[in-house]
Amino acid sequence: MKNKFYLILVFSVFCAILSGCSGKGEFIQMTPEDTNDFMLNEETGFFYVESFLEVDQELDDYNKEVIQTVAEDENIDIYLFKTAEISDSDPDLEDYGIETRTRTLAYYQEGKLIGEVDFRDLKNFSRHELNQEVQYFIKAMKKNIGKSLE
Repeated sequence: MKNKFYLILVFSVFCAILSGCSGKGEFIQMTPEDTNDFMLNEETGFFYVESFLEVDQELDDYNKEVIQTVAEDENIDIYLFKTAEISDSDPDLEDYGIETRTRTLAYYQEGKLIGEVDFRDLKNFSRHELNQEVQYFIKAMKKNIGKSLE
């Protein structure tokens, strides 16, 4: 009976984690309050943090196109944090629980940063190379979900 309870508990946790990483390849816009709640509630998912600089908008759009292509293939949704919604001209992302820089795709598991792809480091990559890098990252993080349950 105890084993059955344990099995049900593990299965429930596994399903809850997987639901944080399943979707249609869409961006889910997060307000600063949503983002803070996500981190405080120790939720799981992929996050892209847009730059607060207007000059970076074109780069953000390009990065999001690449991310969305991979997200659709991998059946996941991406949480999108628009720093432009913050009234502060130089926001401290840690105030919202975010441990990464802008123009970064990150994976949070139970509210903790597990991995990230900083697009600044990939600025000389072709679109194909960038797509491969994002795909590798997302697949690696999805594998991490199963390992966390062992």
